[in-house]
Amino acid sequence: MPEPNKTVVFLDVGDTLIFARRTMHEAIVAICKKAGLEVEEQFVRENAIEIKPTLGPVTTLDLEAFRAWWMRLYTELLNRCGYPGNIQKAQEELWSIWRSGTALRLFPDTLHALDALHRQGLSDGHHFKLG
Repeated sequence: MPEPNKTVVFLDVGDTLIFARRTMHEAIVAICKKAGLEVEEQFVRENAIEIKPTLGPVTTLDLEAFRAWWMRLYTELLNRCGYPGNIQKAQEELWSIWRSGTALRLFPDTLHALDALHRQGLSDGHHFKLG
């Protein structure tokens, strides 16, 4: 719990401090290509925008609920693409890409911004690690 009169800074991680170097759209195109199906990234992107509101809210506080939401999105997208392979296997591959963290990158100014917060006394050095 913050101390009285202490400033607290909350930062969203996704698309604020980090981004996916291989987007979900690119990953789905690659999965489809591996199965012999050519799909345009723009098609995947447009369909994702259309599908997401129908899935209800996504939570990041419950990993299983978060995973289930993404699995529903992957299923809908792969079906719309006409994916010819095993959708469950493709879902697992897409999920493992995300869970591995290998596609995640820091924005170029992330470390500078966190360092600036630290220099301003907005970190005790324990709540985020630089470098």
